[in-house]
Amino acid sequence: MEREEIEIVSSFIHRIEADEIKDSIRREAVESILNESSEEISFSPKIESMVRIISQSGISPKDSFHIASAILLEVDFFITCDIPLIKKAKKLQLAFPIFSPVEFKGVY
Repeated sequence: MEREEIEIVSSFIHRIEADEIKDSIRREAVESILNESSEEISFSPKIESMVRIISQSGISPKDSFHIASAILLEVDFFITCDIPLIKKAKKLQLAFPIFSPVEFKGVY
């Protein structure tokens, strides 16, 4: 089975979150993935409006920014290690599936 190429998209919030990782090995691994991103999403009025709406569902503003960015980019899927975010986001009935890395590996 031939694998499709995956495009990684990041944002300034990913950089902030990576800097907060205390374990240096994990932080460096995340930073190396972020360095492979083909595009970095910036804050905009449209994203700000979406963040406010998404946040009303109990999702943090940072995580709402991630989801808003994914919506605007019309991504095929969204991968996160944040299990509470996965549970909350699945209630939003988004146009793309949300996976943990383990779930993603089992599907793709």
